[in-house]
Amino acid sequence: MEVLTQYATRACRAAAQRQWLRLTLGFLVAILGASETPVSGATDEAPTEYEVKAAFIFKFVSFVEWPEESFPENDTPIRIGILGEDPFGTALDRTIEGKSVRGRRLEATRSNDAEELSACHMVFVAQPVPADVQSLTTKLHERHILTIGDSADFAKRGGIINFVEQEGKIRFEINAKSAQRADIRISSQLLNLAHLIESEDDGEEDREEAPA
Repeated sequence: MEVLTQYATRACRAAAQRQWLRLTLGFLVAILGASETPVSGATDEAPTEYEVKAAFIFKFVSFVEWPEESFPENDTPIRIGILGEDPFGTALDRTIEGKSVRGRRLEATRSNDAEELSACHMVFVAQPVPADVQSLTTKLHERHILTIGDSADFAKRGGIINFVEQEGKIRFEINAKSAQRADIRISSQLLNLAHLIESEDDGEEDREEAPA
């Protein structure tokens, strides 16, 4: 009887997780304006953590504006880079395959060298993040690159968007000041859905800028 009870409990938890993941994708469709669910695959299988994150990244593109100089040609694609060991597998490629935003197709590229991703518009900084992540994000932001991560304090350490897990659910933080420094505009609709974060040194910076 005890074994059956444990099995039933695990089954209920698994069903609840599948339901939450479906609701997450529903959120992407209803709130972020997706015309269709960007994650492919059988509906009976729960999407993985990085399938959900790939779906978020795909929809973030629609709510971000880069400076004109980020697109030197009319057909310049929107490039999404992954820095470090890729946790997505094929999830990101499958999510953006055949997709375009504002008439620009999407591309994904990977590298262990940030310099090789300098032509990207978004860069996901994979774990483990470099010790000098603040220096890294500053350099990327100087090139108008939107930085995304999923490590502790990534947004506080200068990143723009950070995925966090709360009560078993994937949510995201946004450091609006980092986006401003990168000359990247994020829609208020997306900002309203995020937990807004400030960099660890923003308070000190504000005190330095304040008039005497």
